[in-house]
Amino acid sequence: MTERVPFTPASTLGRAYLLYRQRLILAAPVMPFVEVEVLDKLARLSGDHPTAAFAEASGTLGTLLADPTLATDPEKQRTFEMSYEAAKLAAFPATSAYLAECAKLSGMTQDLSLNAIDLSTLRVIDEKAHSDPALKTFVGQLRAKLEEVRSAPDAQAYAQFFEIYGEAIVMLLLRERKVQVKRLAETNTSMPDFECETDDGKQFFIEVKSLDVVDGIYRHKEMLNDALESEVEHERQARKGKRITTSEREIAPYRKSGTDSAYDPPSLNRVIDTLRSKWRRAFKSSQFAQGPTFALAVVDRLVLPAAQQDLAPYYFDDALDGGGSSGVLWQAAFGREGGLVLRRPDFAGKPGVEGVLTAPGIFVDDTQSFDAAGIIVLDVHCGQRLALGLASPRSISDDWTNDDTEGVLVSFCDFWNDADHSRGFELATDRDLARVPGTKTSG
Repeated sequence: MTERVPFTPASTLGRAYLLYRQRLILAAPVMPFVEVEVLDKLARLSGDHPTAAFAEASGTLGTLLADPTLATDPEKQRTFEMSYEAAKLAAFPATSAYLAECAKLSGMTQDLSLNAIDLSTLRVIDEKAHSDPALKTFVGQLRAKLEEVRSAPDAQAYAQFFEIYGEAIVMLLLRERKVQVKRLAETNTSMPDFECETDDGKQFFIEVKSLDVVDGIYRHKEMLNDALESEVEHERQARKGKRITTSEREIAPYRKSGTDSAYDPPSLNRVIDTLRSKWRRAFKSSQFAQGPTFALAVVDRLVLPAAQQDLAPYYFDDALDGGGSSGVLWQAAFGREGGLVLRRPDFAGKPGVEGVLTAPGIFVDDTQSFDAAGIIVLDVHCGQRLALGLASPRSISDDWTNDDTEGVLVSFCDFWNDADHSRGFELATDRDLARVPGTKTSG
């Protein structure tokens, strides 16, 4: 891990480390394991929880950083490192377990589920867990899942780790957007994950699923092998004396495992088909039986082609040579069988019609109902966490109307739309995406 130093640390502890660092700026590497972001969080947590285990270790760090002999005393430097690691482990248990697991794979291979975890977000979950019992439960589950790994890499355990992380993200986001929420206890019956309440006291539920890549664990294992071969290629080139080594590998979440001769990377029809089928398999009718329920899908591992534009039936794509593209979320929810699928042409003059929809959207399929009040999709676009919503075209009951659904989507989502494309004016590409969700993500 490399040292990261923001321009203005927010705590006395962070500023003390910068002063120490400045004294040794011309010396050899200065405690490269230290992250000022971590020091700031330790200082803030220690102030809120002065009797916690990490508070004493943080106090030791401050005392040592004020000691001018620290720079020349190896024993004090060892004490500093031990105190720093102890404080991190106590303050950020899930993050520490995650980083330890990543270290096992370093130089050997890479796992998509682990790579999709955002370190800053995981630290926020750890940080808030010290005062939030629901998040504390998630932290315990995250640690326990990685403790089950007996031989790395374990793609199955990593996928399950991400699923727990996905639920924790939802809880974090609901809290930050001031939605009244509580996590429901797990039972043998099919129940939603969260019980929520509108501002006017109406109850609704949220069922969370983290959508995996096409063919799930089989595809994960293929990608682990691809990453391993990439690392081997780097090693081979290094042994031949190359100072700069290169290799190439593909992360294709929509590609089927094994030989997939029909795979077309730019295909939007495949994305639409994948979303529709995964929604259908992930969310069961019994999970909507408790009352108005929103199906929430975390799609970090799938990756959407666009951001809020995916909520539109079609949108103008001004990249490369321009052209129109189908909004994959809207089409998967409301598209009609036989409707045109457009995608950005590779070059000027190439046809922009990819084909037609082979099945109706999940909300307009007359052969099987989908009883969710709406669909919410959590994705990462340009390093930012976005909540994108789609309203069901049907009223759930006399006590829960379309206006109630709209109220939830307005309060929780950055952008939303409906079957009539009523919110098209909000989906322009030049709108500011930032609504300060608090879970900024980089992966």
